[in-house]
Amino acid sequence: MCCKALLDGPNSYILDAPVSEMIPTLAQECASVGAAMGLASISDARGVHDAVVRVAEATAGNTSSMLADIRRGDLTEIDAINGISYVVLPT
Repeated sequence: MCCKALLDGPNSYILDAPVSEMIPTLAQECASVGAAMGLASISDARGVHDAVVRVAEATAGNTSSMLADIRRGDLTEIDAINGISYVVLPT
């Protein structure tokens, strides 16, 4: 959830408007990709949405590792994540 790093705040920020209003659309996008890749565990938008909310609630006071990296001036894991996406997703 790199959006937490962009918001420069704790995980709970994604539960507040206007960010929370984007969760259904992002969940649908994730589910569409999951379905296209045959990943049944993430092919249900409601399930993805509920998982995001559960994790955000359970870790509300936490700071994401990516945000911690940014605050320290370190590189983040985004290059590795994008590299994996590039390899896994067909071009």
